[in-house]
Amino acid sequence: MSDLLATAAAWLSDVLAEHVSQSVVYWRGATAISLSATVGRTEHQVANERSFIETEIFTDFLVAVAELMVDDVPITPARGDKIEWDRGAQVDTYLVLPLSDGRVFEVDAARSRYRIHTKLELAR
Repeated sequence: MSDLLATAAAWLSDVLAEHVSQSVVYWRGATAISLSATVGRTEHQVANERSFIETEIFTDFLVAVAELMVDDVPITPARGDKIEWDRGAQVDTYLVLPLSDGRVFEVDAARSRYRIHTKLELAR
């Protein structure tokens, strides 16, 4: 009998890629990778220096692990990488940044999709 949860996760990944994804470009240095991504968000609570709880909001890009390759070598998301999202009227650039615990990405239980944490890079 096959793993029902893995089968369901693969099905959901395919549905997201086909019906809910956006075209984005993932940048590592001068290397660009065109990807399909589902856009989400993470709200992460952290205590500031005065022990007040603040909520950080990250824009997340969910991408297939198999698509994140450079020269046929898989890579993992890293701090400082960038994601460009063409929204029609403008192209927004997001910087890959860690949550307060240091994680810049999470991977699903089936190890098929990354959830990459980013913040919108403001124009200078």
